[in-house]
Amino acid sequence: MRLYPNTTPALETSKVSCDLLEAMQDIVVYSLLASVTMAFLDELHQSFVPSRTPTLRDVALDTTGALFSIVLIRIWVATRVRLSERAS
Repeated sequence: MRLYPNTTPALETSKVSCDLLEAMQDIVVYSLLASVTMAFLDELHQSFVPSRTPTLRDVALDTTGALFSIVLIRIWVATRVRLSERAS
């Protein structure tokens, strides 16, 4: 089943890849915001546990991990889009 019935397959793939990349921009922002928020909440929780110490270093490490994951996913998606455009 084609997503855009009045277009050629090459244009359809291009349209889908553009839509996917645009949607990913919003997803990246929300994912990073959620990761940083969870990192701060985790450190806040640790401040109430007697044997744990909250540090901003942990927040920075969590944020770095989230950024690294986002970069890897974007590389993977861009590669998949390029491969699908070549196939059509």
